[in-house]
Amino acid sequence: MTESGKTGAASQRPLPPEIEEMVKHHAGMTAELHSMVDSLQSAAADGKPFATERDRISEFAAFELVPHALAEEDVIYHAGTRVPEFAPLVAGMTMEHEALVGLATELRSAQTGVAAASTAAALFALFKAHVRKENDLLLPGLIATGTDPAKLLADMEGAFGRRQAAAKSAS
Repeated sequence: MTESGKTGAASQRPLPPEIEEMVKHHAGMTAELHSMVDSLQSAAADGKPFATERDRISEFAAFELVPHALAEEDVIYHAGTRVPEFAPLVAGMTMEHEALVGLATELRSAQTGVAAASTAAALFALFKAHVRKENDLLLPGLIATGTDPAKLLADMEGAFGRRQAAAKSAS
């Protein structure tokens, strides 16, 4: 593992700016989620009210994380299914999305600080590992097989906007 947390040969190749933008977006989401989970864990450890922190993470999941995951499935994973070698990776990452949604749902209904903190920690750990796979394996692999990075980014931004709008209108 490198100092940046990346592994594998694909992570050592320069990526097109559009893919770097996606990687930076993932880093921002990871940092934001980490900060919220830390706040929730601190409240729970100190025996303080935790509902505000739990609800912040639940809102982040509902309006950022889940729409982002669905947009990835619409665009990035769809592109990945066109490369037979990526089918197992894409299938596994789709299963991780399902697990992330399940953890977000479980967190929303957590009634104790311990339950909320442990569920949030599991959500963060899975998200962090999932993002590494996408950044270090799937995105570089798609670029290596000829996927147009500008189209991928534009399609991803459009899909995310639609998925986020749908999530907000459903709430």
